[in-house]
Amino acid sequence: MVDRDTDLQTPAPQPRTGLRVAALFYGLVGLIGLATGGMLLLSTVTALASGCHVVIHGPGIEGVTLNASPDFTCEQYTDLTGLLLPGLVAGIMLPTAWRLWRNPPRVGVLGGVAAVMGIALALLPLVFFVWATDFYQFSVSPVEILIFSAPALWAIASAVIVAGHAVRSRRLGTASSVA
Repeated sequence: MVDRDTDLQTPAPQPRTGLRVAALFYGLVGLIGLATGGMLLLSTVTALASGCHVVIHGPGIEGVTLNASPDFTCEQYTDLTGLLLPGLVAGIMLPTAWRLWRNPPRVGVLGGVAAVMGIALALLPLVFFVWATDFYQFSVSPVEILIFSAPALWAIASAVIVAGHAVRSRRLGTASSVA
């Protein structure tokens, strides 16, 4: 006689839908950061390849000149912060999205940093919108407010979901899903 309890295997627990929504947000922001950094780097490399005079500025850098040939045809100013910041965003958001998408999902310190960074980045369109409406003195419709506040709402919801998962994981004693 076959014992049914030993034949049936317990299926692996599936990640919660909320964590998938948070992972999707962090992955999307990471991909945007990766694409932005890639475009800025490609622009700088293209300018160098076409013979432009490229001047790089940044914190503590007074203007390093690349391709200092006397017969340059154009000049491009590149901010080092603009090159490094999108890479930092992608370097934090994409691994966080991967860790949250895994089975079992893992939060850790990286998840907390991504939650804070996600909220800060998602508030940028809303802050720009508020500034533009004040500066240009135009009226605002509720649809515009919803459109510009949607990323911030998604970021806040993702941060709450990730924090809730971290608290539940610690309470249940599953250290592997928090590390």
